[in-house]
Amino acid sequence: RRARRTRRAAARAEGAKARAYTLRSPALASPLCLSAGGFSPPSVVLGREGEKNDVGVDCDVVSGRHVELKVERRSSRLVATDLGSTNGSAIRRAKGGGAFAALGGGDMAMEPGVAYELRDGDTLVLATRAMLKVSAAAAGAAEAASEASAPPAVKTAAPMFGFSKKKAGVPAEEEEAPASKPAFGLKPPQAAKAAEKRPSKPMFGFGKAAEEAAQEAAQGVGSDTTGEALAQAGALLGALGKGMADAGSKGAEALRRAQQEREAEREA
Repeated sequence: RRARRTRRAAARAEGAKARAYTLRSPALASPLCLSAGGFSPPSVVLGREGEKNDVGVDCDVVSGRHVELKVERRSSRLVATDLGSTNGSAIRRAKGGGAFAALGGGDMAMEPGVAYELRDGDTLVLATRAMLKVSAAAAGAAEAASEASAPPAVKTAAPMFGFSKKKAGVPAEEEEAPASKPAFGLKPPQAAKAAEKRPSKPMFGFGKAAEEAAQEAAQGVGSDTTGEALAQAGALLGALGKGMADAGSKGAEALRRAQQEREAEREA
């Protein structure tokens, strides 16, 4: 009797410490975690996939709503209740014992509507085919183990500062290089057309040459001869400015002479 009491006390203490439980089975899509607190649900209904239940079991002989699993809030025990399934449920204890009728191979049958405790190491058998292994752990440990066993999600990092990432599988030298901005804010074809539309008004013999140089410079934008064409255009424009200055001084001299002649005519 003392030994039984000791085992029961140890079981109650173990249940009080183990507040989270994880059930694993090939018939489940992922490990099932239950706990009295935290983010895991305290109770779920298991049944055949495609039916009205909380967790689907991949087994044809399992009923649509086969069994309910619940973690008691006060004792933190995990209990299972058969919901009147067609092919029944059973518990396979990790260590022998119990006053339930044995089905065979140590499985203990579960009566419908009666709650049975599941302990660490036990196996919940659904319809004699779906085996759910029970493991108990401290609060949070079972949830962490369930997340660790799940396949990691692939995350795609967003590009930083607006720069897009390289195309996968494409060598760097084959990627399209960004188009460089042409000088003066115009693309080469647009610059050439703008130069062609400008009217030709030669001044002092330099206008035509300057215009031709400007056209060559516009056509050479984005090529290797851009610098040379711009230098020629600058030299011609400088000469044009000098010619205009000389013409201005000559015009001023002619105007001064005309005024002197008019004054002489008035005095005469």
